[in-house]
Amino acid sequence: HQGLKLHQPLPSTPETSGAELAFLAGYETAGFLEPKDEGATHHEGLPVFRFLPHEEAFWVVSAIGDNTVRNRVVNRINLEINESDSEWAPALIHPSATVSASASLDQGTTVHAGSLVGPKAQVGRHCIVNSRALVEHDCQLEHFSSLAPAAVMGGASRLCEGAFLGMNATLLQGRSIGAWSIVGAGSLVLRGVSDNRLVFGTPARDRRSISSGDSPFGSSEQ
Repeated sequence: HQGLKLHQPLPSTPETSGAELAFLAGYETAGFLEPKDEGATHHEGLPVFRFLPHEEAFWVVSAIGDNTVRNRVVNRINLEINESDSEWAPALIHPSATVSASASLDQGTTVHAGSLVGPKAQVGRHCIVNSRALVEHDCQLEHFSSLAPAAVMGGASRLCEGAFLGMNATLLQGRSIGAWSIVGAGSLVLRGVSDNRLVFGTPARDRRSISSGDSPFGSSEQ
């Protein structure tokens, strides 16, 4: 892996799982991208860049847990460098993760420690399969969707664009979570969820509508 490798840091996190994952996947981390000027020039001993250095080749990994923010960051980078993310965003797989040979991972997706992506699963762009998460056979994760640690997707289930399945939550086989919907931690989802909904509980119940800007990490209900 040649050239400059930049990684988008997780907000307010001293050590980023994205940077560690990139290292374990064989990439050299040259620095971090932080568009906001908060005064920091270095993070974890590496330089902080406000803008992408156009004079060098690079990869960028955006492992931000908030799906909406990750989507916004990726779109900003695409506009700044006038290239699609297929040119700058590799998929990263932790050495301890298991990904079936018949599964597909798109650009910018990260698969973390101890997780499993089963046969014929399809994982879109800039998704996160977090630590010890389980994506069973024939599942679909659309772009910018994510599983929190230890979340489980039963066979042939689906996360639509930007959907979030919370920590230790379970999605029953064949069910779908609608676009930009949030499933709270520990929930058991027995039926499909519409777009832009917050659900949680055992079994999971529809609680309220959400906007595309709502964060799964910012609600006291989670």
